[in-house]
This record gives sequence, C-alpha cells and structure tokens, in this order.
Amino acid sequence: MKAVLSCIREVRNRGKKEKFLLSVVVLIGSFIFLSAAWRVFRHFYTPVVIVTPSIGHRFVICEVQEPRKIERGDLISFIYDGPEFPLYHLTDGTLLLKYVWGLPGDKLTVDSQYVKINGQILGRVLHTDCEGRPVDYFHYAGIIPPGKYFVMGTIKRSFDSRYWGFVDARWHVRKCYPIF
Repeated sequence: MKAVLSCIREVRNRGKKEKFLLSVVVLIGSFIFLSAAWRVFRHFYTPVVIVTPSIGHRFVICEVQEPRKIERGDLISFIYDGPEFPLYHLTDGTLLLKYVWGLPGDKLTVDSQYVKINGQILGRVLHTDCEGRPVDYFHYAGIIPPGKYFVMGTIKRSFDSRYWGFVDARWHVRKCYPIF
C-alpha cells in the first residue's frame, strides 16, 4: 500500500512540475506574441484614454494614417485649431474625440433651439453650461463646406460643434474605434 501511495504522490508532483513548466512556456510565448503584435500595431493605431464622459467610452484606438473616407457616425479624433475657450480648457492643440454627424454637402441648421441636419433634428442647443454660465452657440444655416465636419458628443452637455463650429479636415483628423 505504501508503494502505491508513494507512486501516486510522485505522479501528482510530476503533474505539478509539468503544469508549472507549461504555464511558464505559455507566459513567455504570450509575451513574445504581444511584443511582436505591438510592434506591428503601433504603426497603424494609437491608444487613447478618454477622461471626459462626452463620448461614452473610456478607451479607444485611433488610426495613425489619415482616413480614406469619413462617414456619418464615425468616431474621430482631431487636434482642435479653432477659437479658444480657456474656461472649458479648449485651446489650440487640444486633442478631442467626437462623433461625425454632418458631412460636406449636408444641409445644416443651428438655431437658438435645435441642430438639424438635412431637415432632421439631431439635438438641442443649450444656452448655459453645467454651472449656469451663458454659452453662445454656432449660428449657421446652409450647406456644410468641403473639408468640414459637424461633430457632437453623446451627452447633452457635450462641448462640440454646436458651440464652436466645424472641424476642418486639416486638423489631423483620424478615425477611432471604441474598445470599452
């Protein structure tokens, strides 16, 4: 009986050593694979962590290359280069992420109450910020010019094109994809 128990213990111990070695090999292999994947991945995408709730995601990846085509509903990043709004930390060089809702050639109306694209109401225009301070809005009625986009966040108090106007395609626009 002692010989059988000794044999079972030896088999169990051998199983633990083999499992441990297999775990080490899998861990090293995973590290090598992820390192190689990152070396390729970083040439096409860059990770971005979002600190505001304006688009509903906390982590996205953005293309490094200029996109071939921007479509309605695309999430984009861009480097803001419009009028400065220091109160809202919006100055030249600020990286922003917003959803594209208006494309070149679309009919856009931004009046004192609503944003309409091609006759459909897209959202409301607010006249105060979350602290009750007055906010001016982007007055517009016409066709969105070539090379311009109208963008908005997903929350009603998002500071976006309703208040500062179009995003210019020259503002380092990149397509982004939400991860979580």
